[in-house]
Amino acid sequence: MNDMKFAATRPGHGPGEMEAYMAFFTSAVTTLQTLVVALGAGLAVWGVVNLLEGYGSDNAAAKSQGIKQLMAGGGIIVLGTTLIPLLSTLF
Repeated sequence: MNDMKFAATRPGHGPGEMEAYMAFFTSAVTTLQTLVVALGAGLAVWGVVNLLEGYGSDNAAAKSQGIKQLMAGGGIIVLGTTLIPLLSTLF
């Protein structure tokens, strides 16, 4: 059964309301994507700072932590740019 046809037959749920819900959902997905990418970028920048601090003081532990944070931040950015937009195709 066509979802839009079904939605139009229910009382109080016309096609205009469905478009409004979808516009809100799309806006929410875009906002979520922005927040996830910003979180990943912040983690990556923090990792770069720790990495440079480790090189400055010749501290192997700080270098290791910095590269792990940098890679984790990059991974979160990749997830935010590839996975989060797929949420808008669920409904």
